[in-house]
Amino acid sequence: MRIALKALNDRERTIICMSCGYGYSKEFKDKEIAEVLDLTSERVRQIRHSAKNKLAAAYMAAVK
Repeated sequence: MRIALKALNDRERTIICMSCGYGYSKEFKDKEIAEVLDLTSERVRQIRHSAKNKLAAAYMAAVK
């Protein structure tokens, strides 16, 4: 997981980790992440979507 997360920038990594609870005591909802990072819930969703695409691309490059 750590290697895959290196493909992301700090904000993307934070959002992905908070969303799935990796390194945190719980999974956070978009609204909670938005409050912590001073973003809107919609922006958190957009960043998470972009980060998932980056993770998928990194995975596909690694398995080739």
